[in-house]
Amino acid sequence: MIPRVPLVAALSALLGLPALGAELAVLDMDGYGLPYDEVLLVTQGLRDAVLEEGSFYPLDEFEIADRLAEGRQGELEEAREEVAEGRRALELGSASYALMQLTEALRLHEAAGSPIGRRPELADAHYFTGVALLRVGRSREAAEHFLETERLFSGYLDSRAPAPSASVRSAYERAVAARADAERSFPPTSELQALADRLRVDALIVGWIDDGAAIQTRLIQGGRVAGEARTTSTSGAPYPGDPVFAELIAELYSDIGAAPSS
Repeated sequence: MIPRVPLVAALSALLGLPALGAELAVLDMDGYGLPYDEVLLVTQGLRDAVLEEGSFYPLDEFEIADRLAEGRQGELEEAREEVAEGRRALELGSASYALMQLTEALRLHEAAGSPIGRRPELADAHYFTGVALLRVGRSREAAEHFLETERLFSGYLDSRAPAPSASVRSAYERAVAARADAERSFPPTSELQALADRLRVDALIVGWIDDGAAIQTRLIQGGRVAGEARTTSTSGAPYPGDPVFAELIAELYSDIGAAPSS
């Protein structure tokens, strides 16, 4: 297969376009109080702004997922089967057996990079694990899984979950309320750099957006925080093409200068 960056550089030269530099991954943003689809649009707006600026080539969501799962396709298929089996067990009233299947699914998904590359799938596994834990009386652990479900797929209960029971809805909504009140934070820089190495990219961008349209982003490069940018959109969650994305990228890049050429 022809490497993407050299091919893009060659096409850019032929078309007289600015040459793209090193690769960068914009990770799916975390959302607080916003539907997952809107959060995805904000992530895409950042990717588009990176591409337009021209110093980096941004991986798309499929490239990110595929790189993280390299050599683990069999494990991913097994994880999906375990989730399906766990859901069937829940429908039949066997919460303990469901918990066994779902715990294994979570392990397989984690190993295959699903917390970054396949957030909806992993959110399903966490949600049904939470349901199973509630049924066996382990409500505190269930809350932890509901919290992770909401982090991976904001608005999950109303947009993706099958009709929840009153007890599941109550427990999930308490977890969402606790998350809304929690301090926003980024993963450790060393963890993010390890992820960049696994993706084979020169830098990555992480961020979050809340229901007040406050957006916080961070650029990781060379094992350090190379840039930070924050803004608040006055018109709600911005759509791709909004000037706010170009402003965020310019601020993120302000401390690093031009990206290294590929």
